[in-house]
Amino acid sequence: LPSVEQAGGRALGPAALDRMHAPGREDATGGRVQRRRPFAFEHDALGAGHVIRLGGDARSAVPALVRAWEREAEPTRTYVGAALAAVDPASTSRVVSAIIDTANQGDDYLAIEALYQLAALGTIAASGEAAVATFVTHENPRVRDAARAALVAIRSR
Repeated sequence: LPSVEQAGGRALGPAALDRMHAPGREDATGGRVQRRRPFAFEHDALGAGHVIRLGGDARSAVPALVRAWEREAEPTRTYVGAALAAVDPASTSRVVSAIIDTANQGDDYLAIEALYQLAALGTIAASGEAAVATFVTHENPRVRDAARAALVAIRSR
């Protein structure tokens, strides 16, 4: 980013965000879920986490984040969306709705990832509080834990 030299010890800029989709991607279920090399998603989440921590200081990354959010499949789309919401307040409502939609797809892994991204957003994700609350009674204990974490973060005013 032009205004930020380093994030978390690594250079982070629009070109790095454009590379968030690594080679080895294989689409499944209509191109909305992807399988990739081991640890690829962890790198996506880490990069998005750096952007979330930068918040408004990363505004110059908005065009790259929008492009990545529009083209990526889950779960990367959720990570990028959370970063976009943290950087661009105008996108928050749309992104939080999309993350909630991802959580509601019926895939426990995607629900957990989505809920933890809402937790990372904290009070920014307040518009999704009621939807997050429905996951507190989910049959999967990991989904319940992620929902509780998200609610604590959203309610921490």
